[in-house]
Amino acid sequence: MIDHDGIEWLPVQQAARILRVRPSTIWNWTSRGRVRKHRIGRTAYIHMPDATAAEHAWRSRVTTRQPE
Repeated sequence: MIDHDGIEWLPVQQAARILRVRPSTIWNWTSRGRVRKHRIGRTAYIHMPDATAAEHAWRSRVTTRQPE
């Protein structure tokens, strides 16, 4: 779905598939306020620019971790 500003919003399952993360990870990001969501009926749509930024930050954090 594209909103009136031209921003893409996708269902959680589809966004997770595109970003190659689990849907639970996206739900975690939404509960922490990192990714906006909007419900239409029973379907939650994710703000893809937010999700892409959260995924990039998450992958950057994961790859820069040093072994203990």
